[in-house]
Amino acid sequence: MRYSLIVIAALVFAAGVASFGYADALAFYTPPAVSAPLMSKAPNIDGLLEPGEWADAGAVSRFISLGGRSEPAAQTEMWVGYDAHSLYVGAILHDPEPAEIKAEATERDGPVYHDDCLELFFDPAHQGEMYIHFIVNSLGTRYDALNDDEAVDYRWEVRAAMLESGWSVEMALPFEGDMPPSPGSVWGFVAARYVPHLGERSCSSRLLKSFHEAESFGRIIFAQTPAAMKLASLGDGKLGDNTAAVAVTNLANEAITAKINWRVMARTKYGNAYGAEKISVEPGKTDIVIVPYKISQDGLNTVQFSLTDAQGETVSRTPPYPLALPATGAELAELEKALTAALRVWSVLDDSDYKTQAGQELDALTQQWWQVAEQYRRNRKTMSSTELMVLQTKIADLTARAELLKTELDAHMQTQAKAGFSVYPASALAEIDLSGGSREFALAYIEAARNSRAGLQMVIAPFLRERNAA
Repeated sequence: MRYSLIVIAALVFAAGVASFGYADALAFYTPPAVSAPLMSKAPNIDGLLEPGEWADAGAVSRFISLGGRSEPAAQTEMWVGYDAHSLYVGAILHDPEPAEIKAEATERDGPVYHDDCLELFFDPAHQGEMYIHFIVNSLGTRYDALNDDEAVDYRWEVRAAMLESGWSVEMALPFEGDMPPSPGSVWGFVAARYVPHLGERSCSSRLLKSFHEAESFGRIIFAQTPAAMKLASLGDGKLGDNTAAVAVTNLANEAITAKINWRVMARTKYGNAYGAEKISVEPGKTDIVIVPYKISQDGLNTVQFSLTDAQGETVSRTPPYPLALPATGAELAELEKALTAALRVWSVLDDSDYKTQAGQELDALTQQWWQVAEQYRRNRKTMSSTELMVLQTKIADLTARAELLKTELDAHMQTQAKAGFSVYPASALAEIDLSGGSREFALAYIEAARNSRAGLQMVIAPFLRERNAA
């Protein structure tokens, strides 16, 4: 069989690439932030978010699932704001199966966390150690604690209401002594949600295993810049060029200039990217800004957006949204690795009919690898997720065949007549003499343990010699 040097070099090079450990797109983390503007009028706490009632509040971007690798099926909309007396929170908790909403806890500090519930965590010291914990279910049943201490009770007002699409909540959390935080103050903050019938936990920040990971809480900013940002759409989320839609609201009495920044984190550093769009928003207006961004690698990516004011201060930052594309490139690297491993074993076999036959199969697999690699290289930025998955399935089939061929080559290497190990079955009662007869063996051998149940013993004779060898 003939191989071109180009193909062999490509396989060896590809194996080197495949040996790199893929960095996780979740390794980098910048906490999300939301601005809580000073509201001109306090909302009516009745559980129903009336049109315009939360218009001058800050919007929290949509939640991500606990673990950070997907978005939940049941999304949450939330707004925050404050005045001289209280911090206000309003939320609409969408549910694809509202008839399944669970609401059983009716006593304060009861097991509200087992119901469909909304949880809020505040760390006023912003040190990741102590936090105030509020929970409410769709009945309006309350739970509050300082860290895990349920004996600590707070003064707060909350109402919940059922909707056709789920349920809603409004809260008023009074400041101690009617003393709100000074403008520009930052608290640790995360909002979280549990949906029992979906087995789904989601939150406004990237938390990995628990809602109580205070060191990974996001931020709530008691706003100096009266502006808000909310992600409206991530677009197609495909390889190559993408566009997101971001809503920016100017709550001030004069125009603002700002930047929308984006950052993509990929499975390796070579796919990471960032950029920014300058914007100007007139007073009292909400503009939908189209933000271009680029995904250069398949597999898991995250994309995060932030709004910074003219001085470069962060006004709002979304959580890192996961974009999980079929990992076709990674699968292709595994195929290249499997082919290279098979080629290395094949290349040291002695010439034989088996080697010729195995070489033909290896050649056919290599040609098919070349075809799918070219298809991926040329078209990957225009292929849909479905097309990438079809290609990924084909690559997985080729990888399985290459790994099977490598296993067969290894077996032949260990059992061929002129190299490696030979294994011979013999009666368990027989005394084995490997020193003479028609076979010439090295003196070393291993006998399997004999017992009353053994029908055979396997004798392994390493380093076979040719009869006429010196």
